[in-house]
Amino acid sequence: MKNGYLSADEILQRTAHLIGARTGLIAPPNEIRLEGGNPEVLVYTSMLSALDKALPHIELQNQDGLPMAGSGSSTTREYAKAKAICEALERYCNISYDSSKVVVTTADELGDKAVDLDSFPIGSDEEYANPAGSHFRPRRDQNMRWYKCYSLTAGKDVWVPFSSVYISTPFSYSAEAFTVPISTGSAIAGNYERAVVSGALEVMERDALSITWLQSLPLKQIDYSGCTNPEFWQRLHSIQASGIEQTFYDATMDYGLPTVYALQKAPNSDLNLLVMAATRFNMEDAMIRVMDEACSSRTALEHLVRKPKLFDPNDFASFTRLTDGAVFYGDKKNEHVFDFLMKNPDSIALEDTASIDVRDEHHMLQELIERCHRYNLDLIVADMTIPQLQEIGLYVVRVIIPQLMPLTTNYNMKYSKTPRLYSTPANLGFDVQPLEKLNPWPQPFA
Repeated sequence: MKNGYLSADEILQRTAHLIGARTGLIAPPNEIRLEGGNPEVLVYTSMLSALDKALPHIELQNQDGLPMAGSGSSTTREYAKAKAICEALERYCNISYDSSKVVVTTADELGDKAVDLDSFPIGSDEEYANPAGSHFRPRRDQNMRWYKCYSLTAGKDVWVPFSSVYISTPFSYSAEAFTVPISTGSAIAGNYERAVVSGALEVMERDALSITWLQSLPLKQIDYSGCTNPEFWQRLHSIQASGIEQTFYDATMDYGLPTVYALQKAPNSDLNLLVMAATRFNMEDAMIRVMDEACSSRTALEHLVRKPKLFDPNDFASFTRLTDGAVFYGDKKNEHVFDFLMKNPDSIALEDTASIDVRDEHHMLQELIERCHRYNLDLIVADMTIPQLQEIGLYVVRVIIPQLMPLTTNYNMKYSKTPRLYSTPANLGFDVQPLEKLNPWPQPFA
């Protein structure tokens, strides 16, 4: 193990007894055969067991048309399998919870032991009044479920709403509907520090995705011609050989973590456009990450594009599922929506993008804590590790940074009154779009 990362062989060996089609936590990884027009990579998927049948207190809610599974892609078979297994186990922990650790009470009753509900993203009056949204303002005086977490910035335990931690579970109390349960910030690793780092970087990535889209930020295209990393070029050449145009944009936000906003254009595919993003400690690693992740995302979305649409393309209010926007931009006629990016002539050399020198996961975590302090962000961690994983040295966490913008795939709730949505573009030197001029098109990321 290096820096909290396990080798593919280590993962496969440690998890072997947890995998089984009939009695395993997850099913054996299955290779997805890619169609023509996709990069020459390997994609595997691993299904979750029927948790709601094994654990009676768990109810599942899935409206996206995708199975409960983990996926992984890589240029090597063993790593693709290992990634799929890890993501499936992470998803298992996202859903499987110990009911004895959940309390039902109000924020008022918890007092300063609870996270400040006012620190979470907030919607407009119109968004809350929209009957298609079914969202509510945070309420301190109403019952909801709570889960004990730990604040790395405050250095103490803190109670966080259950709906901000676990996913795929219907709301038990209306007050829980102030947020959208999603897996953002979940991570699995060989130690807690690495897991927290990975989770926090994903939360920051989604923050950048939302702000970039809603504010139509004209990001600079990254000129990667000076890149000397052979892993980068191997992936890029594979993507280009399949007829896909790959473009990278610098979406680094005000807290300075290098973030790439990536756009893939595939004119010969049923999925014309695909949006990905990643936050890392240097832009090179972020670009490699999005290329790897794009392969499994493309496979799943190409399958959905061919199925009957679960939304009405002429009524954006019907875009309520995670994948609706991504499927919508599979249609070539919607490509013009990305003109604010694709027609921006500005560029930045890769060597001029942000880069943070860190030696290992301990220094990475310290850097994240310091930056959260500097920008008045709370860094909160929920330990979701189940005993079966702890026994084999794998740890799963959920990171919550309430002040950051969430991924807003439900068109009816953009959290458009969140202060950060307007302060961040100003801090970065961009023109700020007021609420009435926010991007009117559906979020393309899934």
